[in-house]
Amino acid sequence: MSKHLYSKELKANNHKVHWIKSLLKEGLTPEMRILKVCSKSENLGECEKAFISFHKSQGVNLVNSTCGGEGGGCIPSAETRKKLAQAKLGTKHSEETKKKMSQSHSGKSHHFYGKKLSEQHKAKIAQTLKKRLNNEV
Repeated sequence: MSKHLYSKELKANNHKVHWIKSLLKEGLTPEMRILKVCSKSENLGECEKAFISFHKSQGVNLVNSTCGGEGGGCIPSAETRKKLAQAKLGTKHSEETKKKMSQSHSGKSHHFYGKKLSEQHKAKIAQTLKKRLNNEV
């Protein structure tokens, strides 16, 4: 739970982040409670689904993005992935967004800032590029 309280983690725009920010604003801290200790032989996914279902039926506004039991998130079907891709098709970033993205990936923010390639690595890259130029790859 503590990792969710770092400012880096609170930049997303979703229900969980808004909930955590509202608690922090009121001087409260979210806490995690153990509701049930399950043995390894129990179906943990079914147990999680039951708890989420119960609390939602009681009117609790949970931050769970799924009904539980997936072990970390759902894998969308091929049909769903195709629909999501179609929805995004043709959308373009605004010039302002492009500029922000560029700035967020440059200078000290760049993943390779201050690092250097070894001579061996440079030689491997050069060899690969030569093969590409000669259509060997």
